[in-house]
Amino acid sequence: SPNRLLGRTRAFGCDFDAALRAPGSAVDSAKALTQFHPSFSSWQDYYALYSQQLGGLLRQSGQLDQAAASVNEALRVLHALTAKDPADSEWPPDLAQAQLENVRLQLARNAGDAAKAALAPALAIIQKLREKNPDARSSILLAAQADLLLGQIAAQTNDAATAQRNWTQARDALAPALNAGDDPNFLAAYTEALLRLDQTD
Repeated sequence: SPNRLLGRTRAFGCDFDAALRAPGSAVDSAKALTQFHPSFSSWQDYYALYSQQLGGLLRQSGQLDQAAASVNEALRVLHALTAKDPADSEWPPDLAQAQLENVRLQLARNAGDAAKAALAPALAIIQKLREKNPDARSSILLAAQADLLLGQIAAQTNDAATAQRNWTQARDALAPALNAGDDPNFLAAYTEALLRLDQTD
């Protein structure tokens, strides 16, 4: 969806007011498609993806209740898709990504225990994905994003050593993959790892 891509691009530039308008339209369009053809699972997946990304933008702009509504909708749809067709290879990565966004939301609310609980099912999915194809870029990114969140959870409980270990693991996993593709999410995650390790240079 052009609106979804435009929203994500605006978000990378920290223009959240403009960023929120485009994916909101993408969510509405995807929801309308799912209502027009409820059995077409790809449209449901798009709706969940756009809802999750909108939730992330809402979280970053401080609208936590609205973010929770979007993320919970994404999780609801993806859980239903996975239950209906557990063998489909598309659903687990998308579900893990939505679960990671839920962890970010809990951390934004300073709810460490809820963040840990939300991260556990995502880690289980990511472990299976890495075992199946350890070189897949999508699962490398998911694992690194999970390590970044594990580090944040540790930091909230003043476990600096564990936080540093998780952030270093994320940085080292992402570094070799940076120049192998054009996904800005790799650069964003790598930059976050460096900043959390205080490697600002």
